[in-house]
Amino acid sequence: MRCSKSVGGRDRIEHMDAPAETVPGRELWQLTGRELRDELHSAEQVLNRAFGRSLQVISEFLARGDTCGYSSFRRYLHDAVNLTDTDARHRITYAQALIGTRTVTGAEMPAPLAETGQAVVEGVVSPRQVEQIHNTLTDLPEWTSE
Repeated sequence: MRCSKSVGGRDRIEHMDAPAETVPGRELWQLTGRELRDELHSAEQVLNRAFGRSLQVISEFLARGDTCGYSSFRRYLHDAVNLTDTDARHRITYAQALIGTRTVTGAEMPAPLAETGQAVVEGVVSPRQVEQIHNTLTDLPEWTSE
């Protein structure tokens, strides 16, 4: 399959745009401690939401079966997006577990950790927390109830 073409400009994902300045006309060194903490919190939320959006996009690629001309989508992530092989594998795993996907025939594959996925998309949960949550829940014994 061919790689889907990107449409639109740089500001395509408006909800993730971070303000260039929290307080217009002021540099970071001019901010109060409170303003600086707020700026850091905003920046981290943007990073978390960007990670969530990345998982959503990966989920869509998986649903389409689009490998962008590579032998696998994991290889595409490794080569074109500059992820390590391990990170590429983890992103695919997290996309399937948190966002869900569908088969190429259209059958829905629900996300077992959908609530965590929603928290990531909202910017509440960090990539590291995703890793810890996923590892904890997948390591539970089989007899553990849902």
